[in-house]
Amino acid sequence: MNENVNVIADGQLNQMPKEQVRVLEDPNDFANPEDYVEGVIIDKVSGNAVENVLINAVDYSGAIGDADSVRILRGPETEEPQLEMLPKVLLRTLSV
Repeated sequence: MNENVNVIADGQLNQMPKEQVRVLEDPNDFANPEDYVEGVIIDKVSGNAVENVLINAVDYSGAIGDADSVRILRGPETEEPQLEMLPKVLLRTLSV
């Protein structure tokens, strides 16, 4: 039975035969909602908060420098939240 699955590659949604898809990373490592805290993206110039996001607390607390990448979820309340990576310097958490 040839079942197709949705795959996002290079930012594009594609359909591929399931038998051709291999998952190399445990989705729970980046998609576990318990690992995310409320936060904001900061404007580089003004320093003001420009967008509410969920920030991966594991990435954020483990980042060594400001340039280290941190996973965020944009639009977590929408039907299609987007996972992105941003440098830590552009993020602030709203939790202590």
